[in-house]
Amino acid sequence: MTVLPVRLQPRPTIHAPRGLPGSGKSTLARLLAAVGAAHVELDTHRRRLWPGCPPSWDPYRGPGVAVQAAFEAEIAGWLDAGRDVVADRTNLHPRGLHRLERLGARLVIYDLRDVPLADCVARDAARPPRDRVGGDAIRALAGRWL
Repeated sequence: MTVLPVRLQPRPTIHAPRGLPGSGKSTLARLLAAVGAAHVELDTHRRRLWPGCPPSWDPYRGPGVAVQAAFEAEIAGWLDAGRDVVADRTNLHPRGLHRLERLGARLVIYDLRDVPLADCVARDAARPPRDRVGGDAIRALAGRWL
């Protein structure tokens, strides 16, 4: 019997920046994308599927379910193609990280939760109006998750 060598491919990686809006998650995502990772933004799916979405919303209820499903489907597609992925969203709720783990890739979390709240609010205020989350929403997220 002949045994052929098996070449094992490393599993793709999901890179998950974790932090408040304005903490630098998307900047990190763009850097990782520049070296080959697919950049998947939850906000892109939210704008496409739920144009009137409020600043504070739940990805596991109502219209948010479709947004979350599209986000995860895009990630799964890139992983199936053998690509590393940057899952660009707040990733504050542990449920979201667990859902990413279930996609079967290696998960690397970049914890940006220590970026000062005032910096996050200031960076958000400097964004174009359509991309702003708003200081009140950021403070509410900080109060709930940090």
